[in-house]
Amino acid sequence: MYQTSLKTTHLEHGVFVVIYDIGVLIRGPAGIGKSSLALELIDRGHGFVSDDAVQFSTRPATSQSKPAVLIGSAPSMLQNLLAVRDIGVLDISKFYASKTIITEHSLGFIIQLTAETTAPSPNITNPSTECLFLGHKFPIQSIFAHESRNLALIVETALKNYILCQSGLDAGHTLITRQQLYL
Repeated sequence: MYQTSLKTTHLEHGVFVVIYDIGVLIRGPAGIGKSSLALELIDRGHGFVSDDAVQFSTRPATSQSKPAVLIGSAPSMLQNLLAVRDIGVLDISKFYASKTIITEHSLGFIIQLTAETTAPSPNITNPSTECLFLGHKFPIQSIFAHESRNLALIVETALKNYILCQSGLDAGHTLITRQQLYL
């Protein structure tokens, strides 16, 4: 018999948004720009779940074909609130349409913001790697967070590329195939 209730497992520092219907945990050190990035993504029409802390719960498997998933939500104290440096705390539900606020969503992807210019370079094919988070494997993409970069566009592009790679459309493989034709 499969359970359908949620079991709280973890409170994680970060921002949780929904981009192209994929729950995305944005991690990184304090002050790197996670909340500002979330504001940019919200302004571009993506969903907002939580800022600063994300409560992750495990939804047990409901059948053999539906495995257990991690569900992210905002702790009640932080619901709808986004703290943006130099502006303060914003109630996102007062700034954007109600569809922007998402109560809970399954985790599907992790963005790791880094201040290091020496972040590991992605592979030519399938640029995201996998990490183990709370006992589940997730794709993770490290992104160099420099103030001159359009991080919202880069994150959206990383997610689009992930979606394309998942459906077998990997531009890196295309490049390798073309290179082999010329060798």
